[in-house]
Amino acid sequence: MKHNNTGDGLESVELLHLSTEGGARATMSLFGGHLLSWRPLPNHSEQLYLSDNAVMNASAPIRGGVPVLFPKFGVQETMPNHGFARIMNWRVKEQLSHEWGESVELCLSDTPVTRTYWPHEFRVSLIIELRDASVAMLYRIENSGLDEFCFRGGLHTYLATENVGNTRLVGLLGCDFLESRAMGTEDSPYLTFDKAIDRLYFHPAAVNELRLISPERSLSIRSTGFEETMVWNPWSHGESQLSDMSVGDYARMLCVESVIASKDVRVPAGSEWLGSQRLTLLDS
Repeated sequence: MKHNNTGDGLESVELLHLSTEGGARATMSLFGGHLLSWRPLPNHSEQLYLSDNAVMNASAPIRGGVPVLFPKFGVQETMPNHGFARIMNWRVKEQLSHEWGESVELCLSDTPVTRTYWPHEFRVSLIIELRDASVAMLYRIENSGLDEFCFRGGLHTYLATENVGNTRLVGLLGCDFLESRAMGTEDSPYLTFDKAIDRLYFHPAAVNELRLISPERSLSIRSTGFEETMVWNPWSHGESQLSDMSVGDYARMLCVESVIASKDVRVPAGSEWLGSQRLTLLDS
């Protein structure tokens, strides 16, 4: 594992690098506790989208990779959108080498700054496990205070595509969804993409694997703990409203997010909540 900054400036984000003997690589930012890059096995392409215009000086959320959302989801009036975790500096609690690869645990705890947004004591941990063909993100929320709190959040995963129009997402057939304040039920065995999508799927615990299929590869997306999946692509019109996305980048990405978006999760004092998302390259 290696550490470095993205540049010479004092405000540049600090990066961590993981690798396996088989040639897999991953890069994380301590700003936001953020997985930025994942290349499985030697010579395989980047599996996560990261905008060329992403702000990498710790002054704004990073566009791409896997932002950590906590303690809120969506647009907020009293705190940063999607919560404050993605704009805070995390610390490394533990880093380990294993026979199967490498892992690192990143942590965020309450501070005077976080308590101006949200008056609770907490610990958030993100354990990233890199293997030759997979990367897992184990997401833990601990209530370290004396009173119960409620949260929403998740893992806002940006997956890379060569052309989102040639990409299919399989595994949501029969799931109810919410889009544009209207409810529906998915009646297709796979989603295809030819326009903007901002759709929250509700699924039973039995639905814990999705597959992203494109000409270049097939990717398994497995989650635990999360009962909702957000599928998002802004398309060309939405992209034009985002200063940190380049023209045409909408075609290079699809967000498949493991989230808690529609209802609060209650965490009693001294208790914890656990969730995870594992990405596995099946073929290419």
